[in-house]
Amino acid sequence: MAMRVVLMLVGCLGLALSQPQAAVQRIQGITEPVRDAVLNSPVDGIIARQFFEEGSFAREGEVLLELDKSLQELEAARRTIVRDNRKKEFERMSALYQETRSVSEEDLDKKRLEYQEAEAEYELAAELLRKRRIVAPFSGFVVDWFNRDPGEGCKQNETALVRLVDTRQARFVCNLEADRGRLVREKQKVRLELGDATDRRTVEGEVIFVSPIVDAASGLLTVKVLFQNPDGNVRPGVSGYLLLED
Repeated sequence: MAMRVVLMLVGCLGLALSQPQAAVQRIQGITEPVRDAVLNSPVDGIIARQFFEEGSFAREGEVLLELDKSLQELEAARRTIVRDNRKKEFERMSALYQETRSVSEEDLDKKRLEYQEAEAEYELAAELLRKRRIVAPFSGFVVDWFNRDPGEGCKQNETALVRLVDTRQARFVCNLEADRGRLVREKQKVRLELGDATDRRTVEGEVIFVSPIVDAASGLLTVKVLFQNPDGNVRPGVSGYLLLED
């Protein structure tokens, strides 16, 4: 009886070993942040203040950098006074027109236009003042000031001032041979093996892009996988592998 049990176990083990195992393909690629922006200034100016050190985390809407704004502040203050005076004049004349008709409709329209013009000029001055501040368009880390310090000048839409990167969400980008494209589809859950031999970790991701075309020169198609990285354990820029079962 014991011999029969042993033979049965050996037979089951042999059957299990004879079952074909799914081959895992390792497709090499690189990680990159989902949000990565180099910001410049919409106006010419002189850098006045930088509010964050490199490596600091800035939240969306916070001011990263401010240009000298003394002239713009004076102009905005002047336009505020003009606007407020024009508004009072228009309101007084409007009251007289409604109560006594002692002023003409033509004079009232003239005061209305003067007030509207003053309002528009104030808004323009306020917008020029706002443009002196570089604001974070999303939350992320300040990773580079490009060796620019307060007192240096910058050119409109030309000078790189600060690089902001959000590492909490990242992409894995790789290129597959065309015949392997059948193994992936959008929204598919996949595994990624990231980092080098000394610091390698496996994370789960979701396929967010499979190129609809194959590059004619290389015969490859691009695949992108989104993965969460809330603690920044994976530094975007490291290489890794997409693990696919054939």
